[in-house]
Amino acid sequence: MKLKLIPLFLALSAAVCLAFAACDETPEEEKGADGHTHIAETFHADDEGHWKICTVCGEKFSEKNHTYDAKNVCGTCGYGSDFTKGLTYLLDELTDTYIVRGIGDAREVSALIIPAYYEGNAVTSIGAEAFDGCSDLESVVIPFGVTSIEARAFYGCASLKNVTLEGVSKLTSIGNYAFSHCKSLRKIMIPSAVTSIGENAFEYTSLTEIEFGGTVAEWQDLRKAEDWDLETENYTVTCTNGTISKDGTVTMN
Repeated sequence: MKLKLIPLFLALSAAVCLAFAACDETPEEEKGADGHTHIAETFHADDEGHWKICTVCGEKFSEKNHTYDAKNVCGTCGYGSDFTKGLTYLLDELTDTYIVRGIGDAREVSALIIPAYYEGNAVTSIGAEAFDGCSDLESVVIPFGVTSIEARAFYGCASLKNVTLEGVSKLTSIGNYAFSHCKSLRKIMIPSAVTSIGENAFEYTSLTEIEFGGTVAEWQDLRKAEDWDLETENYTVTCTNGTISKDGTVTMN
């Protein structure tokens, strides 16, 4: 009888060991500072990604970018991004990302929201002449992943007043004539990541305020093509450590 119990005891011991091993394999981001396993029932999310909050210790964990499907809904957390329907897109097969190509069926839209993802792929550029001459357009929201606004993208959008860049914007370039003749545009935010502003990019706008995400020195080093600010108002550039007027006068904080 004792001999028969030995295999059973060994089997139970092995099961207990495997159970402890499985606990030890819990990813570090799933564990609290004291080694407890985080517990969370739901995701928290924004346009950039999702995460969980532990109901035991309150720590944030499992922070990841969304994986959007064809309906612009994250397959992991279910977050759906609001965006303007009917726009046209072009797939860049080299990068597997989308370029916003045009206004499509949304021509009468006044508040434009460009998606961060389209059909599961990131949107990284607003293409040349995409919204050229859209006179009804009053506001546009540009997602954090857009790196370039191409030539004449918003040329002649006479009613455009508000341009919002979401999150920590990755925008690096603003093309030639991109916002030319947007006569209602009085304020613009330009991220510190921007390295070039094209010819006549903001000509014939009503700019009085430019909010720049970098320092005075970074603004001065930013490549600005000829007549980028032709016939604007007497704007002030507000940097992180000072201001610069249109005539070049610098006031440090």
